[in-house]
Amino acid sequence: MTNDRINYGYFVDFQSVKSMENVGYITKLSFVEAAGLRPLLTAGKHVYLDSLSEFFTNARIEGNSIVSSVKGSSISISEITFQENFNLNSSGLSNIMDVSDETKENAWNILAGNFSYVSGSFEKMVLKKEFQVLCDIMAKHIENKSGDFGQVTKTKYCFLAAIVTNTVVNWSSILYHKPEEMVTKRNSNWGFGLVLSRILDKFGLQLEKPTLIHAFRILDSRTLIKQRGEGQGRRKGKRIEDGDTIVVEKIESKCQKRKTSVNVGEKQN
Repeated sequence: MTNDRINYGYFVDFQSVKSMENVGYITKLSFVEAAGLRPLLTAGKHVYLDSLSEFFTNARIEGNSIVSSVKGSSISISEITFQENFNLNSSGLSNIMDVSDETKENAWNILAGNFSYVSGSFEKMVLKKEFQVLCDIMAKHIENKSGDFGQVTKTKYCFLAAIVTNTVVNWSSILYHKPEEMVTKRNSNWGFGLVLSRILDKFGLQLEKPTLIHAFRILDSRTLIKQRGEGQGRRKGKRIEDGDTIVVEKIESKCQKRKTSVNVGEKQN
């Protein structure tokens, strides 16, 4: 069995981020908490790589459940499993793409400011800095995406819009269907590493020693300050609307090294 297909997700240290003197990041977390997603983003800091690989390898869909076996024991995971383990809402929209156009337009001012709303995809840099981080969380932790997170797709934007407008979403259903898709599409990545490891813990199985996630997967005040610092001076941008897509023009940093020409035999002061 291989475990290199497993996406871990993130652990968000809410207490650490709230200690920052940054209203934007604190506001972002308040939206996440109001949506009821805090338990999901604090599922844990360790994963059972071998057990998760075994779970997905043996998994099959039976009715409204994912049935598998791990360490010789049969287990079943359903929407109720997600609801009970993470206290998730089980009413409201069961398809995130059903977020209304009005809701998406209302969310735009919160997420991106005063620029004209665009219904298509756009570059992540269009979003305010704190919501760029939230976009990455949605992509990696909720959508199970990998690779370049530079684009905000329609699906990602619907997630963001629902969260910042307090739209009632059936998170139990939406989140359950993600690993269900992973089981159905055998060639896909296996996500929800932290979330499913937390669920496996609840079954009381004799699992292997867990693997702690790397520090860069823990979002706290230190990692956010580092990300913010790396973004300054390295890449600035201005938003340019172009049809159905917003592109961000890259601008050279002002912190480039100056070239100094020195004549032969002349000393440089």
